[in-house]
Amino acid sequence: MTDDWSSSEIESVLADACYDEHRDVRPTSDAVARLLALLDDAEQAHRPWAQILRQRLLADGARAACTAFVRRDKRLLVPITKPDGRTAIVSKAAARRLPRVERDETGKIVRRWFQPMLFDEMTAADVAQWVAMESAAAAQRAENAEQVGGILLALLRRHLGSTVLQAVQVEGYESTQAYLLELAAA
Repeated sequence: MTDDWSSSEIESVLADACYDEHRDVRPTSDAVARLLALLDDAEQAHRPWAQILRQRLLADGARAACTAFVRRDKRLLVPITKPDGRTAIVSKAAARRLPRVERDETGKIVRRWFQPMLFDEMTAADVAQWVAMESAAAAQRAENAEQVGGILLALLRRHLGSTVLQAVQVEGYESTQAYLLELAAA
């Protein structure tokens, strides 16, 4: 690939791009612009390592872009099965997850899963099931918020003028999570 001399030259160019004259880290957008300008200069000077580095950076950028796209895609899109059996890809915001079960001939549940569906394709039973499931989840979230909020408010009443983190640290905990976990275990 590159010899020791060109590897050290690459390191020097990367350092020049990433750090300013005071050795402070440049903002990423500034560092990228600086690196590309330095690569352009090196290629015009016919430095053999410049094209190699540009190809590596291009490959790394393409890899990062594809990885980010797939992650975003998996978070935002979901396949649904339409009543006619066809599959469609829709946004998760448009789909509603409904619990489904598969039973054997004796009625025993052999598989459970959540099936994404669109409102447009739900039956009355599906809508009723979705409303009940969402209502139960909202009630559970509200109950959890009341419990945690009550605990934190009681803590803050003991330590007036403090933030939650300051109060839990006075109580001897490193974090709010550690404080809440210990209370939940008690």
